Amino acid sequence: MQSLSKNSQEYQTALIQEFLKRPLYKRLKITGDLHPKQQAFVLDESKDKAALCTRRAGKSHGAAAMLFNAALEHPNSIALYIALTRVSAKNIMWPILTEMNTKYDLRAEMAESSLEIKLPNASRIMLVGADMKNFIERLRGPKYSIAIIDEAGSFRSHLQSLIDDILKPALLDYNGALVLLGTPGVMPLGTFYDCTTKDIGYSVHRWSLYDNPYLPNAREYVSQLIRKRQWTELNPTYRREYLGEWVVDLDALVYRFRRERNVYKELPANQTWNRVLAVDFGWHDQTAFAVISYSHTNRRAFLEYSTGYSELIPSDIARKLEQIRERYDPVCVVADTGGLGKSITEEFIRRYSIPIIAAEKRDKLTHISLMNGDFIDGNLMVHESCSELMDQYETLTKGDDGMEDPGMKNDLCDAALYAYWRARHYLGEIPEDIPKEGSLAHGVYLEKKMLEKEIEEFEKQEKMNWWEA
Repeated sequence: MQSLSKNSQEYQTALIQEFLKRPLYKRLKITGDLHPKQQAFVLDESKDKAALCTRRAGKSHGAAAMLFNAALEHPNSIALYIALTRVSAKNIMWPILTEMNTKYDLRAEMAESSLEIKLPNASRIMLVGADMKNFIERLRGPKYSIAIIDEAGSFRSHLQSLIDDILKPALLDYNGALVLLGTPGVMPLGTFYDCTTKDIGYSVHRWSLYDNPYLPNAREYVSQLIRKRQWTELNPTYRREYLGEWVVDLDALVYRFRRERNVYKELPANQTWNRVLAVDFGWHDQTAFAVISYSHTNRRAFLEYSTGYSELIPSDIARKLEQIRERYDPVCVVADTGGLGKSITEEFIRRYSIPIIAAEKRDKLTHISLMNGDFIDGNLMVHESCSELMDQYETLTKGDDGMEDPGMKNDLCDAALYAYWRARHYLGEIPEDIPKEGSLAHGVYLEKKMLEKEIEEFEKQEKMNWWEA
């Protein structure tokens, strides 16, 4: 190229070809193909920004563009994408990044098994799920050119500490942007709600599926959906999912747990407690454990313990079970024996002598309905330490089929449901409050008991045949 005359056609052609290979052109091309509101979001130079969108608005394509742009601009850096679960990270973002890599000839190496992408300039794009083993430890140490948190409204109580303690310090070296994405949650509260509704330093962008040119029939689709579901314009699900508004939408939640009603600090005193230990097996999804306590002298059940761990092999699970059994001394252990759970359960029974009962998985909606009845009546309580379980209760929404949304975490909820199925709190009898002997109240109590006994004998005589009398 240096030997060619600068005015020659060959030189001009070589110059253009060289420019087309450079990262700047790639970044311009990726951004140029987005619709205007996506472009405004991607090109916003704010270091803290959020996108509050409806379903099918195209926020994931905007996020993918930001990941590639940051990776192209900063050699040897890491562009980070965080989803609620590893499965959702793979299902949402991986196909878009794969498509962009091919479309723009980025020549990146795609390692689907690790959800990592390596570009020719040695930068990487890393996809992680918050349910992965040692999630926080995975994020410590590296320097990030950008950090994107998707489904931000579902992170609830852990989001602020994730931002302040882990991500913001890791973005300092590249002066990278922190980006929050999501649709409005079913409850207008939490860090994502604050970031998108209050003046706390975030540049907030909003757009909907109606702004997405790749959905030309969006209005017709939504109109048909409204007619089919018999929604009004005030319907909270419609306003949340298709208008992008923050509204209270309790009907969208699977569970009717409420912190102000269903949280306790200590078990009631002077009662004998029976405990059920339940486990829901997983790998990338957590293996979740739950302990529920009940008494024959109390009509309420108490979820006393809840935790989960990713990527546990059977021997690790057995050790965890033994630790929990030693601490709580449960009357039984319940486990999900479907799929691989059956072979794991058999191994526990034979090798570790851990007796396990198969969890009842049929009619799951019926069991959830019974559980919700106890939540509403205040007969099912959750210990204040079970914060992750409470987050799942408050964010797990229904899918189109009325069951749990498959893209959301429900492992702790399932373990708690299996334990609840075996609890017998509904058989409990409330003991009588007998007044102190010698008191006036005790005399009234004795008279009442004598009268009740006389009435019982009279009713018994009335029911007897004449020959029995």
